[in-house]
Amino acid sequence: MHAMIDQCYPQGLRISVNGILTPTDRDKFHRVASRILGIAPDRRAAINRLLHTGAGTVAAEGTSTFTDTVSGATRRTYWCSIWTSPTASSTPTAPTSTSP
Repeated sequence: MHAMIDQCYPQGLRISVNGILTPTDRDKFHRVASRILGIAPDRRAAINRLLHTGAGTVAAEGTSTFTDTVSGATRRTYWCSIWTSPTASSTPTAPTSTSP
């Protein structure tokens, strides 16, 4: 997860998670990731579909799986993320992410 943050997100990222969490740089994103991995150390995410929706915008649909540390059950969550480029180029090279 930490390598993905460094490889896929620019330093000046802005992420919004349902309006309750808004990391605005990689350091904050790494702190959030560490807390997530602390309660779900086997968490894995996969992008199932990417859709280029317009100039500088890509929608991603994916799944995350992890073991519930209380019950031991495997859980799967579905997510969608909208990535927008800070410049309105036709192909975002270092997108920021906004999760609905």
